[in-house]
Amino acid sequence: MPKNSPRRSPKLPRLLPYEGPRLSYDAAEESEPLRCKRKPVAVACESCRSSKLKCSGESPYCEGCSRRGIVCCYRDVRAGESYYEALKRSNYNLLQKLKIYEEIFHLLRTSPQEVSEKLYRQ
Repeated sequence: MPKNSPRRSPKLPRLLPYEGPRLSYDAAEESEPLRCKRKPVAVACESCRSSKLKCSGESPYCEGCSRRGIVCCYRDVRAGESYYEALKRSNYNLLQKLKIYEEIFHLLRTSPQEVSEKLYRQ
């Protein structure tokens, strides 16, 4: 074949439309039942979260923890609050406590010994 001549593709048989029985939507539904979609869980328990398992979100024990026979505990999450918002709130509360403890520690270090002993006894 010369270099300038166009390439011809091999002849393939012509495809015809499918003539077999057609499945309707009703027939497809009868053959395979639809599975129920899992409801999303707002907050997973700590053990499912750490194990990266799907949590059923049931309280006091989720399905996974009851199956594994372990303690099921949930982080303190308020209604309408996401897991990360609960973490932020928890972090804020811990920072406030830390601030108070640092102030007490500073008072104990800088005050005279008599005052420091009184504070320590309280």
